[in-house]
Amino acid sequence: MTAITGENVVLRTPRPEDLRYIRTLWADPATMEEVGGPIALSEEQARHWFEKMVDPGSDRDRYFLICDKGGTPLGEVGFHRYDPSQRAAEFNIKIEGRRRFGGHGFEAARLLLDFYFNTWGGESITDPVALANGPGQRALARFGFARVGATEEAVIFRMDKERFNTLYPKEAGPCGCC
Repeated sequence: MTAITGENVVLRTPRPEDLRYIRTLWADPATMEEVGGPIALSEEQARHWFEKMVDPGSDRDRYFLICDKGGTPLGEVGFHRYDPSQRAAEFNIKIEGRRRFGGHGFEAARLLLDFYFNTWGGESITDPVALANGPGQRALARFGFARVGATEEAVIFRMDKERFNTLYPKEAGPCGCC
C-alpha cells in the first residue's frame, strides 16, 4: 500500500527522497517539544531508520507521511511494535508545529486507524503520551481515546476497534447496506 486518500489529506508511504523532510520534522523544536524534544538524525541513522520502518520495513510497523492534497508533507502518522498475538500496537502522530490546528491530524488519525482496525486486523492501539504533553493528551481524548493508565513518564491512552467503529462508522453506500 502506498497511499490512503481522505477528503483533505493523503497518507503516503515515504520515498528515500523524503528522508530530508523527515529529518527536518524530527529536528524541529516546535514539532517535537512536547514529545521529548528534537531528534537530530545523521544521514546514516536516517537511512537505517528508513530500512527498518519503510523499505523493506517490517510486518510490525507502518509509517506514512501526512500530505495535503497538493502533496506537501504536513507530518507523520503510523503504528509501531504490532504484536500479532495481542493484535495490538502503539500509535504515533506528529503534525508540524506551524501547521497544527487545521484538522489535518484528526483526519490523518481517522484514516490510519480505519486502515489499522478494518484492513490490517488490529484490535487495540495505545499511545503513551509524555506527562508534559497536555495538548497531545487533550487531542487524543477529543478523538475518543480513553485514558487507561500512567507511568512515571507518560499517560497511556487506548482505542479499540469496537470503540473506533462506533465513533467513526463508515458511511452507508447508496443502498444503505454497505
